[in-house]
Amino acid sequence: MDVKEAVTTARAYFEEVFEDEGIDTPTLEEVWFDEQNDIWCVTMGIRRETTSPANSPASMLEQIQGLASVKYKTVRISNKNGEAISIRNRETEAA
Repeated sequence: MDVKEAVTTARAYFEEVFEDEGIDTPTLEEVWFDEQNDIWCVTMGIRRETTSPANSPASMLEQIQGLASVKYKTVRISNKNGEAISIRNRETEAA
């Protein structure tokens, strides 16, 4: 498996798992290979849709308060069989 295959697999798995969650298209943030565990780690950035109508005062307030801020999720992919193993929250301090 190469980087492109890992990213494609991670994105497809991520979109399938979160299809009903009301998120925008995930953005690729980082990719690394964990040699010790033979796992690809692909971090995606997501924004959840706001709960208020666009351009409304409530929507603007949600954005200011960070309710629509980017969250980072790391999809782990087995290098052996190309299957997704997990999706984890990526803590920004650990990045």
